Amino acid sequence: MPITTVLAIGELDLVRPPDVLKTTVGSCIALVLFDKRQKLFGMAHIMLPTNDRPFGAPAALKKEDAGKYADTAIMELLRRMGIPLPGAHRLQAKLAGGANMFASESKSTDSFQIGVKNLQAVTDILNHLKVPILGTDYGGSLAREVWIDTSQYKVFSKKMGEQAVEI
Repeated sequence: MPITTVLAIGELDLVRPPDVLKTTVGSCIALVLFDKRQKLFGMAHIMLPTNDRPFGAPAALKKEDAGKYADTAIMELLRRMGIPLPGAHRLQAKLAGGANMFASESKSTDSFQIGVKNLQAVTDILNHLKVPILGTDYGGSLAREVWIDTSQYKVFSKKMGEQAVEI
């Protein structure tokens, strides 16, 4: 019988078939990495683009906080999956989230846009590591539930109030 694990904000985990891994994101990014060789999936619930404090001072990072930031979550997933940096290109990525949860109805510019910043940070790092992004579901203003159905080797995203889509 498959085990379902639910990730909270800033958490990451690994799963193999037939188990399920899921999370719910708004402006956060649900990043899924898949290694075909090991039949291993990893997911991170990324909350912020970087662990840097204002003015560029690095934050003290607790081990359990590695999944909160794009720049540490991806590296922690690689470490847990046993993938050395030169081998990251063999992974496949899918991602969802990055919604503008704080959008206003006015036409004024929303300078916060953390969802856009999160998405940009994740894609920049994956591109640098040469990890192909094979599917996405991002943007808008609705939260999404994202899950890995490892028995089918598929990742799904479902915006609140809408039908699920495979990404």
